[in-house]
Amino acid sequence: MVEQLFCKQPVTRSNRVAGSSFSSLFPTLFGHSFILRLMESIEMGIVDASKLISVHGCWPSFHDAEILDFHIWRNHGAISLEYPILTTKVHVFIGKPDTQHALTTLRFERVQDLTMHGFNHQNSVYGISIQPRSNGGFSICFDSALGMGASFDCSVISVVDAQLCTADAILGSAKTE
Repeated sequence: MVEQLFCKQPVTRSNRVAGSSFSSLFPTLFGHSFILRLMESIEMGIVDASKLISVHGCWPSFHDAEILDFHIWRNHGAISLEYPILTTKVHVFIGKPDTQHALTTLRFERVQDLTMHGFNHQNSVYGISIQPRSNGGFSICFDSALGMGASFDCSVISVVDAQLCTADAILGSAKTE
């Protein structure tokens, strides 16, 4: 199973429903209030999370989001050259996919243990899982629906930019960059 290879959580045929994300199983396994508390604590650890929250209304699950850009570089010129930085541009739907659109750029610093597969012409995800690590930082999983999937650990997450836009603007952004 792809999720077992690229996500830090075990996913089996018995707990995976075709066409649904592993994160949609959390309310069944842990209860809605647990998930809401977890999401609230996650957003508090993300630098400038308010940029995305002000556009989306809350911290999104990134369900059905599309990864437009996935950029990794080695942090050249900084004091610490130990680990790379990763930025990703994400097309987030607000409400139903045919309603409002948002474009957000997320930045992950001190990336470690990166595994990525399948980046292609359409990289939709069931969700982006952000889980705190016991030793600090976060474990990240881009749960692939079509195209790219990835998992990695990082020390810092920040929202670089988030803005409402039209579907045409997002298509133009994807073509020009």
